[in-house]
Amino acid sequence: MGDLQSEDTIENITERRTVKRTPTSSTYTAEIKLSAVPIHQLKLRDSSLHGACLVVKKESAMMKHLAVDQTLNIRFHTADRSSPAGIFKSEVRHITEGSPGRFDNHYLVGVKIIERLTGN
Repeated sequence: MGDLQSEDTIENITERRTVKRTPTSSTYTAEIKLSAVPIHQLKLRDSSLHGACLVVKKESAMMKHLAVDQTLNIRFHTADRSSPAGIFKSEVRHITEGSPGRFDNHYLVGVKIIERLTGN
């Protein structure tokens, strides 16, 4: 990937995803359990049929245990959190520093959904 030129902006960078992502409300969450780390409940930034973007605080202990290409079992919850939408085997595709403003002091963790392990 080449360096961005000074005239490049977020608005004119070409989207490379093949499936459109939909922004989620702040009530959609994901739960991840990693060894030696308590269960983390995270907000979703956006999602698609094949993936999601999780918002993780920079100072979270979880960040020491996450890596690109790592496989995780993630429990996604519905908007009202009354029941889980399911547990999905997922792969970490990227870990990106959040932009100033809304995602300042956070990482955006992109995951690809590999398969549904359990349903509603």
